[in-house]
Amino acid sequence: HGLITSYMNRKDCSFDDQRVFMLDLQYHDIKRTRGLYYLMLHDDLIDRVITEDEIETAMTTPPQTTRAKVRSDFIKYANEKNKSYDVGWSYLKLNDRYQRTILCKDPFKSWDPRVDELIGLS
Repeated sequence: HGLITSYMNRKDCSFDDQRVFMLDLQYHDIKRTRGLYYLMLHDDLIDRVITEDEIETAMTTPPQTTRAKVRSDFIKYANEKNKSYDVGWSYLKLNDRYQRTILCKDPFKSWDPRVDELIGLS
C-alpha cells in the first residue's frame, strides 16, 4: 500500500490511473524474475513476514480449524481412490453417476458428517 501511495503522490495520480493499475499488477506478478515484490525482496526493500518454509507448509497443510481441512480431506480421499471430483470455495462434488454435491457454507467448520458419508458411499 505504501508503495502505491508513494507512487501516486509523486506522479500526482489516483487509483483509477492505468499506471497505478500496472504498478499493482507488476507488484503481484508471481514470477520471481519479474515480479516487483520479488525484485524488491532481492534488494532487501521488503520485510518478510513469513519464511519460505512456512509458505511451503501452507501450500500442503490446510488450517485444521476451517473448512479448508474438509476440502483437503475430500481431495486426498478422491485422489487416493482415483475419483473424479470438483471442489470450489464452498462445495465438494464427486463426479460419479450420482453427481453428489455438498455445500460447506460455514468457513469455520472443520468437519462435516455429510462429507464422511459421501466418502463412505463411494
